Amino acid sequence: MTIRTLAAEEVADDRALGDYTLGVFQSLEHRASIAKVFISWLPAPGHYLRIWDGYRLYRVFARVVKERARTGTRREDTLQYLIDAGASIKDITGLTTLAKFVINALFGGQVNTGINAAWIPIFLSLSPEWEARAFAEAKGVISRNRTSPEQKPIDILGALTLDSWQNDFPVIDLCLRECIRLILLGCPKRKNTSGADIPVNGRGEVIPNGSYGVYLIDQVHFNPDIYSEPLKFDPGRFEHPRAEDKKVPHAFLGWGAGRHQCLGMRFAKLEITIIMAYFIALFEFELASDVHGTPTTTRPPLPNRNDHFSTKPKKPGYLRYRPRSDMW
Repeated sequence: MTIRTLAAEEVADDRALGDYTLGVFQSLEHRASIAKVFISWLPAPGHYLRIWDGYRLYRVFARVVKERARTGTRREDTLQYLIDAGASIKDITGLTTLAKFVINALFGGQVNTGINAAWIPIFLSLSPEWEARAFAEAKGVISRNRTSPEQKPIDILGALTLDSWQNDFPVIDLCLRECIRLILLGCPKRKNTSGADIPVNGRGEVIPNGSYGVYLIDQVHFNPDIYSEPLKFDPGRFEHPRAEDKKVPHAFLGWGAGRHQCLGMRFAKLEITIIMAYFIALFEFELASDVHGTPTTTRPPLPNRNDHFSTKPKKPGYLRYRPRSDMW
């Protein structure tokens, strides 16, 4: 869905090509170097490999654009929008232009969205109360939007409006919020290039000019003074009257904070809501310990907090699922 919306339908329609681009994205993220952030001139091997990965992505999408120009093929996606807006093929397929656009537009959706969409059912499978609430929510939406007795749930979901997807699934939104709190990794960092020291509180502390401000997300997301039992999956902590994320300013940083929050937040929420609503409505599921579907109540370990990028569990997690008999 991310590729189809933000890049090229040709890649979304070709499973092998889609897997290839996802592999390149994962390679880009794993080759990120913290040292390169602080010492920009450092000739880190990973940096040059990331340049190569960017070129690999460029080749895929440049080929798509050139093939459309050659054949006159039209698609309903972002690349087509750029073409229709009057951008020349030369401009669109410029190495830095296309690579930067594709990487910036797809990075969050290809990696972060997929990882969150995989973790949510894992958490729900060990939280019967929230699994039941999420199913009841999906079933209620289906019931309210049914127009005839013959309609199947899958068809009703397929006919929902954008407004319904964005506003009728508050339980799934709570589950996503809690999932992000638990698995979000990294330290936002920014260099002070203002030319002056920047005060950061009323106690005389500053970020000196030329220095980096670094913030550990776990400082709030796992702070027991803010979130009770911070290692527990408990979406209810965001509901009123608890509203634990409102105890202090910027207590939830899943989408950023301040003036410049994540530009892709609405689309990411839409993607995950659609994925979860279909899955929860149409399938029963439980956590399994192996590929044979052996039931377990042991949750896979949370991501290593020392990692600085979104990551899958070190030990594979499994779900055993079956179609709900009354929903097909």
